Amino acid sequence: MGTSHGFDPRSQLRAAFAGWTVFERLWLLLFCSTAVYVSLAMGGTTLELVASITGMITVVLVAKGRISNYYFGLVNTVLYAYLAYASGFYLN
Repeated sequence: MGTSHGFDPRSQLRAAFAGWTVFERLWLLLFCSTAVYVSLAMGGTTLELVASITGMITVVLVAKGRISNYYFGLVNTVLYAYLAYASGFYLN
């Protein structure tokens, strides 16, 4: 049997973040750390934190023209929709 052509999340993540400058890595780390701090300070849930971080990653990947932004964007959208529904924001 030859090589497998299945989905490998690790290689997808490596490809998504390949070629980043030190500034870009520090920028993302700073803003993700800020999101974690605010989430802990405000008593946010893990889902809210993951939605926030995946949203930031999506924006950066879109700006860099990476197709892998769709993976993070899908997670962000599903979590945001669930959180909005659970909080009753869908009626506003």
